[in-house]
Amino acid sequence: MNKKILSVVLILCLMLAVMPMTAYAAGRAFCRKCGQVQAVRLTYRYADNNWHICDTTCTVCNNIWFYGMSHKWSGTATCTSGRTCTECGGSSEPLGHDWGAWTQNSDEKTHTRICKRDTSHTETENCHGGTATCTQRATCTVCGAEYGDALGHDFTTSWTHDDNEHWKQCSRCDAKDDVSPHTWDSGTITTAPTCTKAGKKTYSCTKCDATKIEPIPATGHSWKSDWTSDATHHWYECDNKNCDVTDNAGKKGYAEHSGGKATCTQNAVCEFCKAEYGEKLPHDFTAETVDAKYLKSAATCTEKAVYYKSCAVCGLSSEGTADEATFFSGNALDHNWGAWTQNSDEKTHTRICKRDTSHTETENCIDANKDHKCDICDYIISECADDNKDHKCDYCGKKLTEHTGGKATCKDKAKCEVCGAEYGELDAKNHTDLKHFPATAATKTTEGNIEYWYCEGCGKYYSDKDGTKEIKKADTVTAKLKDDSKSPQTGDTSNLALWIALLFVSGGAAIGTTVVSRKKKYNR
Repeated sequence: MNKKILSVVLILCLMLAVMPMTAYAAGRAFCRKCGQVQAVRLTYRYADNNWHICDTTCTVCNNIWFYGMSHKWSGTATCTSGRTCTECGGSSEPLGHDWGAWTQNSDEKTHTRICKRDTSHTETENCHGGTATCTQRATCTVCGAEYGDALGHDFTTSWTHDDNEHWKQCSRCDAKDDVSPHTWDSGTITTAPTCTKAGKKTYSCTKCDATKIEPIPATGHSWKSDWTSDATHHWYECDNKNCDVTDNAGKKGYAEHSGGKATCTQNAVCEFCKAEYGEKLPHDFTAETVDAKYLKSAATCTEKAVYYKSCAVCGLSSEGTADEATFFSGNALDHNWGAWTQNSDEKTHTRICKRDTSHTETENCIDANKDHKCDICDYIISECADDNKDHKCDYCGKKLTEHTGGKATCKDKAKCEVCGAEYGELDAKNHTDLKHFPATAATKTTEGNIEYWYCEGCGKYYSDKDGTKEIKKADTVTAKLKDDSKSPQTGDTSNLALWIALLFVSGGAAIGTTVVSRKKKYNR
């Protein structure tokens, strides 16, 4: 166990070694690797002030091991150098200086100390520290001796003083120079005396800035003979300019006004100072006098004239008073209207009073008689219009236009393209359905016909294609050709049926003629 501890210590010493110093020696030792004593090579290294490390190397197998050993010192340590180890060559710590006390040198500017181990070892430096005064040199904070020079006094150029004398003061100490008593001038009044308070007179030293103050007795009052007053009191003023009595109550004769009698135009007059005081009596604004000087506002269209009431005592107008009492007089003038004038909205009209243009009346325009003009201002407020297309104004009923457009035919009158009603006469020359019938020659057995045209609209026959030449239906028929072989003989009554047929034909023709005649009459 001890070997293990020793090994650890040696390893630590080895790690702390700095710049190991080596030494060589011949010897023999047991090599654990070889298992026998072998010739070894020893190397010494400095570890610290107490130990050095011995490195052991087997000369056969080169196995290396180490262990610590105490130094073997030789020589004597000094202030600046130590002893030397005879094995590792290392040095011990020097002893260091053992200084004695600092002692001031003869130059009185420096001090020196000597090493107690070696008197040849010394240190010298300048004295320092401490503060010199006017009369005392500075004391060195190291050796405790005085050094340098005293500063001497530094007297100011300005004066320092107290109540009795002045002097030049040293700026570094309490020393004084050129001490002498004050020499006062003739003095200056710095606070003037008043009637009740003393004043002040200030004296100044002719050399320094010292001053002294002496009192000046109060002057006392010098009252005037005339009264002075305000609104409520009277008193006598002091004639002294510096009188310090500012409160009138402290002045001679101070008292309230008294005596006299006030009216609505005159204050009461004090029987002592003759000043007016107090308030005037209030005016009696009860008089109603119609006079231009009392007029507040003249009569207008709608209002009577207004007058200010006046004081029954002095005649003063109530104008400008708190109440401004007034009364009415006379009658209103009524409006003097001008003519009605149409407004820009074209829906109303306005008239303005000639007495007062601020008075106006505005009404809606009306058109009771439906003539498109305002019944009052005569302004045209609308135009005729025919929205229902009956050719008359929808508002006033005035006829605006005639029927127009359309075209009459032989059957129908023209139809107005505005209102759609028929108007005018039939146009006998304008046929709507004129049919053409070509000529057919008569035979012995059948009648023929001429070329003609028949209108379905009017039921008439025409001989021309334009339908302008009217003919009768009978005019269109051409008689059968004569058949001599069947001509009846005179007095022959054997063919009674033929005569009856002719009778019916004649009767039909007569009836047709009558019908056509009536139709023409109806069409007219």
